[in-house]
This record gives sequence, C-alpha cells and structure tokens, in this order.
Amino acid sequence: MVLNRQKQNENMDIIFIDTSVFEENNFLESHRINQILKLGEEGYIKIILPEITKKEIINRARKNVADAVSSFKKYRDGTRILRNAPSLNKKFEPINEVECNLEIENIIDERFNISKVEIIEYPTLNIGIVFSKYFNKELPFSEGIKKNEFPDAFALVTVEEWCKRNKKTCFVFAKDNDIIKYKSDLIQFVDYEKYLSTKLEEVETLKQRNQRLAHVKNLFYHDKEDIVSEVKDWISSELYDESTYLKYTNYHEIHDIEIGEIEVEIEDFQITSISDSAITLECISDIAYFVEITYDNENDAMYDDEEKVWHYYSTRTGRIEDSKSIYLTLKYEIPPAGEQFAQLLIEEINEGRDLNIESAWK
Repeated sequence: MVLNRQKQNENMDIIFIDTSVFEENNFLESHRINQILKLGEEGYIKIILPEITKKEIINRARKNVADAVSSFKKYRDGTRILRNAPSLNKKFEPINEVECNLEIENIIDERFNISKVEIIEYPTLNIGIVFSKYFNKELPFSEGIKKNEFPDAFALVTVEEWCKRNKKTCFVFAKDNDIIKYKSDLIQFVDYEKYLSTKLEEVETLKQRNQRLAHVKNLFYHDKEDIVSEVKDWISSELYDESTYLKYTNYHEIHDIEIGEIEVEIEDFQITSISDSAITLECISDIAYFVEITYDNENDAMYDDEEKVWHYYSTRTGRIEDSKSIYLTLKYEIPPAGEQFAQLLIEEINEGRDLNIESAWK
C-alpha cells in the first residue's frame, strides 16, 4: 500500500505571503520563513504568489541591499585603522551591489521553485474595481497615500480571482494593517506565527502517524507467514468440527475426518481506522482446502428391534473441496510499554462467523 501525499493533500491550505512578511523575516534568513517554504516543499501547504508581489519582494530586497551597501561604505570609512591588520583585509573589500542583487534574486527564484510556489501571472482584470477602492478610500487604500498601496490592491484582487477560478479560499500572511483589514469572502487573514506553530504540530502528528503506518506495513509483510499459519489453524479447527458435516452424512456417526492441504493467500490490506493507540486493518484471504469424512454406511446396516438401535457393518467416505474468500481484521495496538513492543495481531477471522462449508459433496 502506497500513500499518495498529493491525493491526501487535495484540501491542503492555500497560502499567500505578502511582501511585508518576507521583509520582517529578512527575506529568506529566518527559521520561520524557511519553515513555511519547507511546508510547501513537502506538500503540506500550497503557496500562491502574484507576479506583482514577487517583483515587489525583489524590489524590497534591492532596496535593503542598497541601504546595507551604503551602511557598509560608512563602516569602511569609519574603521580605516583596522586595515592595518592583514588578517582583516578581506573584511573591507567593496561589495558589488549588482552581483549581490543577482545572487539574492537567484536564491529567491530557486527557493520558490523548490517550495512549489505557484506564481500567478498578471490576470485580465477590470481595473475599475481597483480604482473604485482607491477613490472610495477602501482598503488596502487608506487616508495616507503610499506608493505600495496599488501593488497591494492588485495583488489581493489577483489572489481573489485565483480563488474564484480554482474554487478555493486562501489564508493570507501579512504585517501591513491596511492589507490585514481587507474584507473578502475568499481571503482570510491569519497570524502567520500562530498558524505556523499550529501547523507544525499537525504535521508532526501526521509524520508520526505516517511512520507508524510504515511500521505497520513492514510488520504486515514481515509477519505474513505467521498470519497465514494462524488462518490455516483456524480453518483446521473449523474443519475438525463434526457438526459441520451432519447435513452431508445424514446425521450418521462420523469415524474419521482427514484434512488435505490447506492453501491460504493474503495479498494486501486496507486501513479501516486509526487512533492514537491502535490501527485496524482489513484484508481479503483467498483460501482453498479439501477434507474427507468417513462415516457409517446406511446401505450396509440392520436395525435391532430388541436393542432399538441400528448396527452399521461398514463405512463410506465423502469428500468436500472448496475455495472462497474471507475477511481478516488485523489490529496494530500500541501497549503502554511503547511502540517498539507493538504487534500486529489477528482480531477477527471471517467477520466472526463459522467457515460455513457450502461446497458439493463428492
């Protein structure tokens, strides 16, 4: 059994990360932003990003680089005395701003690609929607005019259009209050720090569960022969039950039951339930067997009037061959001592019913 994460995560959370969050986390430096991107990489969330937002992230990164280069030049000028120490020479080499920008932009592109970030190209929009918000001072436009308000507005409308087209809703990570207050039925603004903490707990639980499922799978194939042997023992015990054959022998005394080869095949399993302490599996077992029954021959008998009993002078033998499919319920239960002591055991064979032989009598 192979778990398909893509199918499993068809309803995964859709996330839009605003530029303000990248800038607050120094773009790709912080643990939080890297963990969010890793969740996208591993398929636990889907990150969408309008092209306009991606360009805004790059522009803000360039602005931060320019400010840092300017600060570094002041640092170089103010600490000239340190250049007299040969061991510090490389600390004062000038920074090539163009090369630095290119390197950072390439890293951002590569990281977004690894994290499967879907870049939403500029859609065909009714720009009247955006300008109407602008003139009516609706969010993300505010009383004070900021140059980034138009990119924010276009980005939010782009995300809404994506959600409409894909019939999804989206969580938005942002630090800009004008964006956070934006009203939409398709967009929900969340505290990304709290979201990440909660999501990581969910993912960790899911990973532990998946590890447990992998353990169950390994146990199933490792213990398959033991399971088959136990099923064979159950079939034998059912076949040795004389009451099973009374309808075939016309209720005559059975003298011998000889069971031939029993064949049992188990292919795979399906999971029927999962809890913190146990996993229940169900699988189909194809079985085949034959059995010979020796019993009193009613055609070679005489009734004793004095003793009021029948006397049988010979026996006859009948044979039953049968094959069918039965269900097995297996249970992987974790004892208090810990998961390393867990076992995969048969909980129920044939749904708790008798073997129920219905084959023709030969």
